[in-house]
Amino acid sequence: MLRLRSARRQALLASAALLALLVGIAALAAWRAQRARETDRAVDGHSVVAAALDDARAETLYMAAQIAASTFSDDPSSIQELYPRGIVAIDQDMRTARAALTNMNELDEVAVLNAVDSEMNQLMADPNVISLIGSLGGPDRTDLGEQYYPLIWPKVERMMTDLRQLADAQRNRLAAEQARARSDASHTFGLLIGLSLLAILGAFATLGMFIMSLLRPLASLQKSARAITSGNLEERARVSGPEETASLARDFNDMTEALVERSALLQESESRFRDVLEVSRDLI
Repeated sequence: MLRLRSARRQALLASAALLALLVGIAALAAWRAQRARETDRAVDGHSVVAAALDDARAETLYMAAQIAASTFSDDPSSIQELYPRGIVAIDQDMRTARAALTNMNELDEVAVLNAVDSEMNQLMADPNVISLIGSLGGPDRTDLGEQYYPLIWPKVERMMTDLRQLADAQRNRLAAEQARARSDASHTFGLLIGLSLLAILGAFATLGMFIMSLLRPLASLQKSARAITSGNLEERARVSGPEETASLARDFNDMTEALVERSALLQESESRFRDVLEVSRDLI
């Protein structure tokens, strides 16, 4: 197992680990932001498609109702003005829905929409009925309506059903995307909070361990120094902790050993000096 005896290396390793954790938090936040943007685009796309299809259905039903009403109206000229504008509005709604589906790569839905659009164009492209409504008298228009509507109304109902199903599918996907976005946001928020707390606790724990790894050897060294100052020359500092404090303790012990040796030499010299003094006195 790798043991880092140097306080500097321990500090560098702890800083690197904390930095890696912070980078991980930043990467998670960036990834979540990217997913949120993708979800927002999907939500916007589904909303646009559903709204466009609902508008197309509403416009088609409105035109069908207006055509039906014109067969019983005294002045059917209004349908000749509404009909071209209605076709343009429906075509614009279908284009909007098709573009949004294509951007979301929902090609199956695009195929269904194209089929509905083709059938709708075939139905709307024949202006003969509209012209006849304006040119015929009241009873004749009524007869025309009675003959025309049984032919076109089943087609209109089928197109309305297809458009409604497409719109409902988009609303269901919209709800699913929104639910997933809420779930992802909740999970990511919890994960970010957890990692942030882990980073904070890890920083405090690392700082505490680092400080204690320095304070304990220094406290032991202080105790040894006081003992030696009090006259206990047998006391030695405990060599422990990081390399820096351990080296300091060894130097302190070496200094103490040198002090003891010098003290012993001094005592020996003093003893010899006294012996010489005693001999000198005896000779005198």
